This record gives sequence, structure tokens and C-alpha cells, in this order.
Amino acid sequence: MIICRNCGKAQAHCVLELCKKCYGIQRYHLNKDRLLAYQNNYYNLNKDEILAYQRKYYSLNKDKISIHKKKYCNLNKDQISARKKNYRKLNRDKILARKKNYRKLNRDKISARQKNRYRNGEINSVRIKDNKTNQYWVYNTSKKVHTAIAEKVLGRRLMSNECVHHIDGNGLNNLHSNLLICTRSLHTGLHNRMKKTGKKT
Repeated sequence: MIICRNCGKAQAHCVLELCKKCYGIQRYHLNKDRLLAYQNNYYNLNKDEILAYQRKYYSLNKDKISIHKKKYCNLNKDQISARKKNYRKLNRDKILARKKNYRKLNRDKISARQKNRYRNGEINSVRIKDNKTNQYWVYNTSKKVHTAIAEKVLGRRLMSNECVHHIDGNGLNNLHSNLLICTRSLHTGLHNRMKKTGKKT
């Protein structure tokens, strides 16, 4: 019995002294460029047909595909989230660099988009989170989101002795019902009372 010189298993091809698997791998590596060129040519020639078939298949099996995706996501929720977290941890610098480069290259576009949104009253869509203060700031300005919302509701700018208080104590909850316009002295008094009692006012 002849043994494969590559993997050491019993093999059938006596001339090359390779098993079927190793012979196939070797053959693929020898003809790799030829195969890739053939595939590219085939795709370029039949591009429209392939895309049309893909669209037709997707439109016919749309519900099946969405159900399968949902099932997969529900079953492998923890695995997917863990994979995402690991990717973010490993490629944190790359992601940040990509974001910075995008902002540098498209600074004018982004600022114009944000200004239009701010003018239209979409204040919450142009916010940036500040982890130190645990509050949202309006993009490209020195104004907090809750003050911008209060000013929009009032129809005027806040006075120097006025400020906005979050009733539930959550600086990220900027709903109208959760905001209270008060003087700075009253605001500090409310926070002191909240610290003492541990209740939200």
C-alpha cells in the first residue's frame, strides 16, 4: 500500500504519491491564477444576468431570508455581541483613525448637515455624549442639548442667572417633561436636597 507523501495517509494515486485531497489542493494552487482569471471573465461577461438572478431570488425569498436572519440572531446573540466587542477592542485605534480621517475629509459636508438639522429643530440628532459630565452637547457648538431644547421651547435665550434642571436626575434624559427652567441658586438647592434625601425632585 502506497502512503501519501504529503499527509501520510493511505492514497490511491500511485504515480504522484498523493491522496485525493492533497492532489486536489496541489492542482488548485498550480492553476489558481487561471481559475481566478476564468471566474473574473465569466462574472464580467454575465454580470447583468447574475445581478438580475440575485435580485429575483431575494425578492422571491425575502420573508424566508429575514426569518432565517432573525432566528440566527436570536440563537447566536451572545456570540455576535462578543465578536463585535472583541473586534472593537482589537481594532479600536483603526476605527478611531478612520473616523478622524472621515471627519477631516468631509468636515464641510458634516458641518453643513448638522447646521441644517439644528435649524430644522432636530437637536437630538446633532448631539455628542460627554462621558465626564454624563450629558449631551450640540455638535460643533459650546451648547448643551438640554439648554438648546429649553431655548427652543421658550423662544428666547436663557438669561445669565437661569439654567435647566433634569427632574429625574438623569443628564441624558432630555424630554420636555423632564426639564425644569430655574435660577442657579434654586438648581444647587435642588441638587443638595437630592443628595441628602436620595430622592429625585
